[in-house]
Amino acid sequence: MKKLIALFYMVFFIIILTSSLAEAGTEEDAIKKNIKDAARALTDFPKTRDAQSALKFYANDYFTISDGQVETLKQAEDNLAYLKEQINLGNRVGISMQISNIKAETSGAIGWATYDYTTKIWVGRDVLVEEQGKCTAIHRKKGSGWLIQHEHCSAIPEEDEDHPEKGQPERTI
Repeated sequence: MKKLIALFYMVFFIIILTSSLAEAGTEEDAIKKNIKDAARALTDFPKTRDAQSALKFYANDYFTISDGQVETLKQAEDNLAYLKEQINLGNRVGISMQISNIKAETSGAIGWATYDYTTKIWVGRDVLVEEQGKCTAIHRKKGSGWLIQHEHCSAIPEEDEDHPEKGQPERTI
């Protein structure tokens, strides 16, 4: 009888352990999906023209630091409003945002992820943004989902064929 009770507790412990590990994987997968869905919504913005669908993945107090420049959620809304205005004026607008190499972790109601990105935004023949780089994103759990709270992104400088030293980090002694 004691062996049966011990076996029961051992099986119960294994079930609890594996379900908590599965839950952690689920949360990390949810963060990865959130990042991919946010990029997809921004890419689709010229078709949908729906800023709220593109920004619903971000917390109200979201801000990003990209190559030393700070941008708030309000500024992101203003940027999308500008692009929508250009579309309404008949200008061709495009957004291409590709995300790769996402690595996510969670601890309670906080999550973080690192990823690579490639972005291109254009209006007519004018390319407004074209870069690739790396980001770290901090997520906050809200209800059963995750919102992007903060991002820090850095573009990878392009190499200049005539000056290959450009694009390389400065060496300090």
